[in-house]
Parts: sequence; structure tokens; C-alpha cells
Amino acid sequence: MNFLVAVLIFYFLLATSGFFAHVPLLFGYKFPFGEQRNLPMIIGIAKDSPAQEVGLRSNDLIIKGNGIEFEDSQSFINFIDNNRGKEVILLVKNISDNQLREVKVVPRLNPPPNEGALGVAIADIIQISYQKPWEKLTAGFIHSLNLSHYSLIGLAHYI
Repeated sequence: MNFLVAVLIFYFLLATSGFFAHVPLLFGYKFPFGEQRNLPMIIGIAKDSPAQEVGLRSNDLIIKGNGIEFEDSQSFINFIDNNRGKEVILLVKNISDNQLREVKVVPRLNPPPNEGALGVAIADIIQISYQKPWEKLTAGFIHSLNLSHYSLIGLAHYI
């Protein structure tokens, strides 16, 4: 019964979000259903940092930098480190309001201790997309299966 309630809740939540879901990536994993895309996401911003000055926010997914897509947080960090002191254009999407925007920022050459060139804390997020017709019809069920499998594999991974 609880599984069916989860299926219904997931279906309505996915339908209102365009059949996209975001899940934190805690370990290397590939979901069995849906199309998976790994993205870096800003989870914190240092005070008086370049990121704060240009209006980057927590929950911003970093889609592209100078037209280059990022596969994970490490590829984003490498991109920023290779462009210190140069203006970069980031395409970001905030998951709270689904706002897509471009931001121009210059990574610092010499950041303060314990801060990166932009002054952001980054996490890896998985964006799962259910766009095929059969996936949309069964989205609540297959998303429940995806999350159940992820939880079980995660438990085994940490044991």
C-alpha cells in the first residue's frame, strides 16, 4: 500500500516538473530507467566571492561553461582552474524556480585559504528524465523502482 502511495505522489510531482527529477549522487551509479545526466550543483557560496557578486545562488545547476557541458563537479572545477583571471560565461538553472540564465564571472587568481576560485561549494547531482511516452505513463512506478534500487545499492555500498 505504501509503495502505491509513493507511485502516485511521484507521478504527480514528476508531471508538474516536466518529468524531470534531481537526486544527489552519493556514489557512482547508473539508474536502470530514464535518461541520466550528471551535473554539478552549487550548494554554498562564500561571502564576498565572485560567485556572490554575480548573483550565483544555492541550488543552481551548472549546465555549461563557455558552451562546454560538464559531466561532474570535477570537470567543472578543472574548467574554473584553467580559466582563473579570465571571464567565463556559465549557463545555470536553479532547481527551485527552474530559471535558466547566463552569468559572466571572473574566477580569482589567488582565492583565500579554503575557498576555490569562484567561492562556491559544489555537489554532484543526477538529473533523471522520463521523456519517452511509456516512461511518462509509468513515471511514478519506474521512479519508485529507481529510488528503491538506488537506496538498496547505496546501503550495500556503505556496508
